[in-house]
Amino acid sequence: MLNEIFRAAHTIKGSSATIGHARMASLTHAMETRLDDVRKRTASVTPELIEALLRALDVLKLLRDEVETRVAADVDVDDAAIAVERRAALRSLPPATDEETLRLTVTLEDGPWAAVRALQALLALGEHGRVLSSEPSQAEIER
Repeated sequence: MLNEIFRAAHTIKGSSATIGHARMASLTHAMETRLDDVRKRTASVTPELIEALLRALDVLKLLRDEVETRVAADVDVDDAAIAVERRAALRSLPPATDEETLRLTVTLEDGPWAAVRALQALLALGEHGRVLSSEPSQAEIER
């Protein structure tokens, strides 16, 4: 069943990109990535993941209606994609191996350079080990 859901997300992603529907392609890409993580067993199915995927499915239905009606849906696709990436990622980390796993909390002041400081912190941490996840993710910071 997981493979069927993954293939459906993959097909929707490709089809939406083909017709130029970037918002739908972006959301289904996030869904496909998370589902692939579950397939590879680098992430597990959690209530948070299921909730985020169901919310993303609701958004996809609104985006499908955009194609049919040619009227843009008033929906934040980025929020749905981030929920799939973020909420699922933090709770579905792979189990620790014989390597030591540390959980660090880094809080930065808000301001015009907050994203730059956050990226610097992630890069510095990456020099000392593997960063499994962050909130926001490095991809979100780089946007």
